[in-house]
Amino acid sequence: MLLTKGSKGALHYNLEAQHIFPSIPVTVNDTVGSGDSFLAGYLAQLIKGSTLEKSMLNATALGAFITSKIGACPAYDLSEFEKFKLDKGVFTADY
Repeated sequence: MLLTKGSKGALHYNLEAQHIFPSIPVTVNDTVGSGDSFLAGYLAQLIKGSTLEKSMLNATALGAFITSKIGACPAYDLSEFEKFKLDKGVFTADY
């Protein structure tokens, strides 16, 4: 189970454990679509076979990134999201 808590981060629960992932600080412009973006970021990594950690980090990053934009589905280039992750220290260039 996934649970988003806005500025308080996100949780992943399964039968064995609870995993807590911190939020990524951003200037909030619009929260509409941030939950959907979080789930999309999680699933995008999960279907690639990524680890739980990488999937959740991508999820929190995409949710935060979209929250910093205006509108539920703002226009952006994938390279802009990748730069956001690097700038926020979410992933290193080789991760």
